[in-house]
Amino acid sequence: MQFYGGMRTLMQHLIHDHGYRRIAFIRGSVSSVTGEDRYRAYTDSLAEAGLPFDPLLVTAGDFFAPSGENAVRLLVDERRVHFDALVAANDDMAIDALQALQARAIRVPEDIAIAGFDDLVSARSMIPPLTTVHLSAGAETRSAAELLVAILNGESVQHRVDIPAQLIIRQSCGCKSAALAEFEVPGHSTVTDDQSTLPERRTAIVSHMISACNDALSAAESAMLYRWHDTFVSDLQSTTGEFKRFLTEFVALFGASRINHTTWQSLLSVHRRHVHPLLIDPNELQRAENLWQYGRVFLAEIALNIEAQREYRQAQLDAALRSVGEDLITTFDLQGLSETIVRDFSKLGIPACYVVLYAESSTTPNRIPDHARLVLAYNESGIVPLAPEGCSFAIRDIVPPDYLPSRRARSTLAVLPLQFRNEYFGYVVFEIGPLNGFIYETLSLHLSSALKGALLVEQMKDLYKEALHAKNLAEKANQLKTQLLANVSHELRTPLNIILSYSRLALDERRDSEVPTGVTRRPGTYSRLRSAPDPPDQRFAGSVARGYRRA
Repeated sequence: MQFYGGMRTLMQHLIHDHGYRRIAFIRGSVSSVTGEDRYRAYTDSLAEAGLPFDPLLVTAGDFFAPSGENAVRLLVDERRVHFDALVAANDDMAIDALQALQARAIRVPEDIAIAGFDDLVSARSMIPPLTTVHLSAGAETRSAAELLVAILNGESVQHRVDIPAQLIIRQSCGCKSAALAEFEVPGHSTVTDDQSTLPERRTAIVSHMISACNDALSAAESAMLYRWHDTFVSDLQSTTGEFKRFLTEFVALFGASRINHTTWQSLLSVHRRHVHPLLIDPNELQRAENLWQYGRVFLAEIALNIEAQREYRQAQLDAALRSVGEDLITTFDLQGLSETIVRDFSKLGIPACYVVLYAESSTTPNRIPDHARLVLAYNESGIVPLAPEGCSFAIRDIVPPDYLPSRRARSTLAVLPLQFRNEYFGYVVFEIGPLNGFIYETLSLHLSSALKGALLVEQMKDLYKEALHAKNLAEKANQLKTQLLANVSHELRTPLNIILSYSRLALDERRDSEVPTGVTRRPGTYSRLRSAPDPPDQRFAGSVARGYRRA
């Protein structure tokens, strides 16, 4: 991508076409290589134009809001520096800055011009619309695919392919609306009574119309614009209604996918701009104006219908994706996820899906392990049966070959990462159904959260089983301890009780020997004790007693 070249083109437009001399700049993240390319283009453009670099006109940013608002506060409120234009390293920061300027009653572009980079959809909806730089993701994808095919075919390829950037001029830089400029008709500089000049100018007029489409039309599509002009001339001369019928066919062919409403209006304006000076007869000119006006109203109504259909389809899609997300995040086992994926993804028109987990997760997106395991899969036949541990395979295959669709027609696969915060733990492979990248990005996010939850639940189950096993072992150990202590206690109590019994007898004998005169001692107490046989298990007690007697 030509990040440097795109920013340089934008800077040249501001410096040379508008004459701005003090241009402020909101940088992107300093860790971003492409962000630094844009900043380098800013400083180089100033140097080439002989303009001094003022560090007070440069502010830090991170590509996100509120970097734009912070930059305006720093430049306008704190530094109080004067500047003619403000350029941001991307559209998000430019839009944020534009709104911050307008909140301070600073007019854009009358007081300060502003421009961004990326050409987001939101950039064209700003008031005024944002001048920016367009990077063609389609061209980048095509180039990458062509390089990949060439490498697979063993061909040599370039190590670097530059994708040109396109300057998108809108009103935030101070330029007039292109549509309004095209609508203006020059004076009749060439007046002629020769009506044949209108058909003779056919090629030149259509060439201008093709240019209005940024030369993005194929040969067959360009031929439609020749029919545009021919049916207009026919309807102008004989009121056949051909031009009106052609517009219906034209819209049915292109819809809103190839040519948007703004381009439709530009085609009408360019056609009027180059045909109007050739019309001399007032009646003919009036018929022409009626045809152009009909075309504008007709195309405007079609555009409203297309927008209403788009909103309706988007609402349906949002509801479907929301329902899928709810089903996924409330499922906490892999089998349940398989059933949910088959049921919900197939409703969205996705023919097949494969969920792959790395052998070990990583916080580095560029660090990919050599092996992975396929844990969930479905295709046109339904759920693909897998072992509980999944199917291990070499990750260079992306999907195990045996599980890929068996149909003969070539299929297109989209590979998106599975990640939770900074952890990359696998990827999901979709066979492309609907041509809407938003669907697959949203599903991969939902699937990442659901899989992470299911994996955590599995880990909790394993930990619970380990804890339960440890509890059982602890209970058995406790039982053994209790039994051991009971046995030890019994063995200790037996000799102690005997010792205590003999001690009491000895004390009784001693007291008897100290009986006062006149008190009769009960005879035979100690002799009977000595004559009694010692039990076998009380030999220890007997030895203690014999020791006592010797003493």
